[in-house]
Amino acid sequence: MLKRIEAAGIGLETLPGKGHVPAELYRVGVRDYLEIHCKPYRIIYQIIDKRVYVHCVLDGRRDVQEHLRRRVLR
Repeated sequence: MLKRIEAAGIGLETLPGKGHVPAELYRVGVRDYLEIHCKPYRIIYQIIDKRVYVHCVLDGRRDVQEHLRRRVLR
């Protein structure tokens, strides 16, 4: 699983815009973060000045709405 997650992260080097805004953040008006899926995990990242910053890898089987809100809006 770790190799799959690492490969997904490395793939962001060539296609950083392929993700989408997580629904939990979109609902609260935060659109600066994107996510890709490496099931069952979600990789939350941000693009700043052509650099990709991975902020967290979350277990998609859990309710992550409050975790994302706390982490992103702090």
